[in-house]
Amino acid sequence: PEQVEDAPTFQTVYPYMLQFIGDLPVVAHNAAFDMNVLHESISAFGFDTPNMTYFCSLQLSRRTVENHRYGLNYMMQYYNLDFHGHHDALNDAKACAMITFRLLKHYDDLPSMLNIYGKDLKDKD
Repeated sequence: PEQVEDAPTFQTVYPYMLQFIGDLPVVAHNAAFDMNVLHESISAFGFDTPNMTYFCSLQLSRRTVENHRYGLNYMMQYYNLDFHGHHDALNDAKACAMITFRLLKHYDDLPSMLNIYGKDLKDKD
């Protein structure tokens, strides 16, 4: 609670978030959870659900490499990457990005991977 005590509200941040994302796909580790929270927040505040392509680095990990566990910390170990501050939003986002960049090397290009694993937030409506 202290970490977000003085943070701006969702209604304030959301338009800037959309502008930042633009037409790029969103990636999250365990995206089902994060995208459900995002969709519920969008709906709760009366915003229209945007066309937003997303994919899950957890699912991508499971379908791309053989590892005994697929959490962020385990995938960082798999790729021999330093990982500190698990469950800190910024550190988790950085870890997700580092993992995703490595996983994408197994695919021809981003559009090819999105054709297989990409989803649209509007599908939650």
